[in-house]
This record gives sequence, C-alpha cells and structure tokens, in this order.
Amino acid sequence: MLDSRKPKQKYDENKVVSIIGPGTKVKGEVVTQGTIRVEGGVEGLLKSGDTIVIHETGKVKADLHGGQVIISGEVHGNVYAHERLEITAQG
Repeated sequence: MLDSRKPKQKYDENKVVSIIGPGTKVKGEVVTQGTIRVEGGVEGLLKSGDTIVIHETGKVKADLHGGQVIISGEVHGNVYAHERLEITAQG
C-alpha cells in the first residue's frame, strides 16, 4: 500500500553541486548527494542523490543512478531514475 503521508523528496536540477566540464574525462565511480552536470566525459558509474544532467556535449559510458535523470548528450549504459527520466531532442 502506498503511504501518502510520506513526503516526497524534491529534486532540483538547477541547484548544481558538481560539474564535469568540457574537456574533462573521469574514469571510475562518481558519487554525489547533490545535482551533477556532465559536460565532458564519464566512464564507469555515476550516482546522485538528486539529479544527473547530461549536457549536449556530455559523452557517458556508464550506469546512471539518480532521483531524476535528464539526458541531452550521449549515454551508453543503464539508466535508473527514481522519479523522472527526461530525454531531450538532442539526447
């Protein structure tokens, strides 16, 4: 049975805590509690307690785990979104 009294977690894709910028490549496991925006490259595993945003310039070969996941770039891997998955026209 669903418990309607339990408050939902609020995710905020605009409150970016971490950025993997263009020209940056990360290999391995990236874990953050806040929103992360990927404009560069990631290979491995990416976990966020909030939102994962893959920018148009982002290239990801990883499994993504987040409260919500927004994809505008290139993703090769499994995507797990607890609440919302958005794939834009560029994604």
